[in-house]
Amino acid sequence: MDSIRSSARNKTGPRRRWDARRTVSLVGLLSALPLLIDGCAGRRVFQPTEDASQPHVSWEIRGGRGGENDLVCDSGRDRGSCVLEASRERRVPVTVHVSFHAARELTNYLGVVETPFLQGTGSRDVSEVSLGVPPGSAPVSKAVTSFVTQTAGSYALTITLDAVQGIAVPQRIHEEVPVVVK
Repeated sequence: MDSIRSSARNKTGPRRRWDARRTVSLVGLLSALPLLIDGCAGRRVFQPTEDASQPHVSWEIRGGRGGENDLVCDSGRDRGSCVLEASRERRVPVTVHVSFHAARELTNYLGVVETPFLQGTGSRDVSEVSLGVPPGSAPVSKAVTSFVTQTAGSYALTITLDAVQGIAVPQRIHEEVPVVVK
């Protein structure tokens, strides 16, 4: 009889320990998941200091020789030229992020983002924008990723949008950012 009880204890003992370890691991993973998601997918979006109740955008250019994580320039810094290295011996990856911010009312952004300093022809140079951002929501971002052109010269990141709120007259948003490819 003792051997039967002993055998039953051995079968349930390790099983209980396994369940406890699995539960602890699962709880630990679920606790860390928001941090992992924030670290991998979350990118801090610059909030302009202008009136947040009005339609507005922010932008940044990331990449270059250091890779996607290197910030080349953004709308929160000096408005000097953004300097990129041309893709010659090695192709240089770059991502242009444009963030469309919430305003007092639902805002529909319509227009284009032009990136002539990126390789590609025609449609790759111009990205159409047609999206709505509800009031109080996080910024909606649009990204264009490609390689820097091989041709050195002066270019511009051009953002031309109409921000429409209800039946009001559209508000024109136009930014032209100098980009130098060396």
